Amino acid sequence: MGASSAVASDDARSFISSLVFVLALEGQNEPDPSWNTWQTFLDSVVQFSQPRPSITHVELVVPSMREGESMHFATYITERAGWGSSFNNNRSFYLGENIGNWRAIPISCTNAAERVRVECNKHVGTEYSIALYLCAVPPMRALASLLPDTPLSSAHCGTLTARVLKGALSETAPAHASAWYGPSTLFIEMSSDDVQRKTSDFLFKTSSIKSLVEQEGENAALHNLLHGSDDDVRTLSNEACCIAIRSLAERACNTELNDTARCVVQKQLATTLLRYSIINRS
Repeated sequence: MGASSAVASDDARSFISSLVFVLALEGQNEPDPSWNTWQTFLDSVVQFSQPRPSITHVELVVPSMREGESMHFATYITERAGWGSSFNNNRSFYLGENIGNWRAIPISCTNAAERVRVECNKHVGTEYSIALYLCAVPPMRALASLLPDTPLSSAHCGTLTARVLKGALSETAPAHASAWYGPSTLFIEMSSDDVQRKTSDFLFKTSSIKSLVEQEGENAALHNLLHGSDDDVRTLSNEACCIAIRSLAERACNTELNDTARCVVQKQLATTLLRYSIINRS
C-alpha cells in the first residue's frame, strides 16, 4: 500500500469519480521518423489547418479504480474507436518520444467518470474518417451541423471526443456540432476559462481538508509519478495516485494561471495520468 494509505478506498474513489480528462498531443516541427509517408502528410495537414496551439490528436482518459478496466478511449487513423490503444506498443506511443508533448485538461462534474464511460461504450467500433477534417476548418465547418452525430457515425479523434462529451456531460459539453471540432479547436474550447472555471468550482465544492499525513502522502505520490522510476510508480496505491492526480487537476483548472504556467501544469498532469495508466495499472 502506498504513502496515502490513510485515505480509504471509498474516499479515493469519490475523489476521482468526478473527473475525466481530455488528453492532447502537441504537434511537432519534425515528424516522427517511424511514420510512413501518409502519416507524415496527414500530420502536416492537421497542423496547417488548425489554430495554435497545434494539437494533432485528442482522446479521453477516464479514471477507474476497477481492476483491469482501461482508462483510455480513442480512435486513431485506420483504426475503429475503442478502449485502450490501437497501437501495438502503448508505452512507446504514450511514454516514448511523445512523453513531453502530452497535455491534459481536467473536466469535472457529478459522476463524470462513470457517465463518460457509459457514453464511450456506445461509440466502440466507430469508423475513423479523415474526410471529416474538412468540416473542422472554415468555410466547410458551416456544414458541420448537417452531418450525422449519433453513436457509430464516422469520426476522427476530435469529432469522437467532442461527441462523447456532448452525450455524457451536458454541464460542460462543447458548444458546437461535434464535426465542427478539430483536435486544436476542441482543446482550446475545453481549456477555456469558462469550462475550467466550472471544473474549478466543482472541485472546490467537493474537496476535503487534508490532514498533514495525507498532504505528505500526496506530495510523495506526485513526486514518484512525475520523477520516480517505474518501480517507484508501481509501488503506489490506487488511493495515492488518485489523490495526486486530483491535486494536479485542481492546479490545472486555476483560471488565474498565465498561458505558460497552465501549459506546464497540463503537461505535468498528462505525465501523472499516463504513468498511472500505463505503468501503475499494467
